[in-house]
Amino acid sequence: MSNVTKATDTSNVTTKGSTTVAWRPETLETDRLKLRPLKLDDVMDIYEYCKNPDNGVFTGFPVPKSPKDTLEFIERTINERY
Repeated sequence: MSNVTKATDTSNVTTKGSTTVAWRPETLETDRLKLRPLKLDDVMDIYEYCKNPDNGVFTGFPVPKSPKDTLEFIERTINERY
């Protein structure tokens, strides 16, 4: 049994703006933690967290100069990894 959605299966396609995602990692959830794929709607949350240079040590995210930089990072990550 495979958890991977084939690219030809359009039931799991997400499109927002110029970004189209044909596959997304699964969401993992416990009573205390939820790990889910990045979403374009995460821009301000990621920007607020990552603009503090001390937090970049833990995330590996570049320090963004603006929400636009953060959006570009998320779009690149989605396009390269999903």
